[in-house]
Amino acid sequence: MLFCDYVNQTVEGKVNLLGTFDRIFVDKGASTPKFIIFLRTAETLDGELRLTIISPKEKAVAALVFGGDAERKNPDYQQMQLITPMQFQVMEHGLYWFDLSYKDQSLGGVGLSLEPRPPEPESERK
Repeated sequence: MLFCDYVNQTVEGKVNLLGTFDRIFVDKGASTPKFIIFLRTAETLDGELRLTIISPKEKAVAALVFGGDAERKNPDYQQMQLITPMQFQVMEHGLYWFDLSYKDQSLGGVGLSLEPRPPEPESERK
């Protein structure tokens, strides 16, 4: 799973990711800037996947359910891929955990640190 600013896909199916990151500067109470989540799994085609965003206080902020679509099955290609825009309101700063589960079992996840904006240097305030 990766977070990035921009993504496109070639005619041949190659995915191009631009601006990957693991931290965002954002004010409390504001929404994150829009960003893209890219994830790819293997051998998870016969059931739904759930992506849950968990706050630093271990509360679910949002969840996304996808997959399980029989038409997507291709016996020669056993990977599920998701490319989706994301944005959510930040109620607290800290590490947000993006947990991916399949058939009620966690496959793992990745953290996204949401931090306060650093103060501007005095030379830039004038």
